[in-house]
Amino acid sequence: IVLQDPDKFTLQVGLSYIHTSEFGTNYGLLMAGAALAAVPMIIFFFAFQKYFMQGLRIGAVKG
Repeated sequence: IVLQDPDKFTLQVGLSYIHTSEFGTNYGLLMAGAALAAVPMIIFFFAFQKYFMQGLRIGAVKG
């Protein structure tokens, strides 16, 4: 899917456009956006950590 409207870009695509400005890169804004993009994945991991670890243990059994 190719989006033309910047209002409909995903967070990751929007972050890639931040570093291209005429005044240089605003690293503070870029890092804050990257941290916000990581928060849902971190919450998801901690919510289902038991199942991730269980899957790793089952997959590590030989034979």
